[in-house]
Amino acid sequence: MAFMQIEMNENDAFVKAEFEISHEYHIPLLDIKKLLGVRSIPAGPVEKRNKCPV
Repeated sequence: MAFMQIEMNENDAFVKAEFEISHEYHIPLLDIKKLLGVRSIPAGPVEKRNKCPV
């Protein structure tokens, strides 16, 4: 809620809160995503680039 009060949109505030919790409590971000029910995290540019075509 504190992030939303400083004129951040809801999605940006949510992402920033995830990072803050991950850093403060030393919990990997992937574990936080699992707790929130996110089934997969989109691949970044490196993962997409290294993926072999089928």
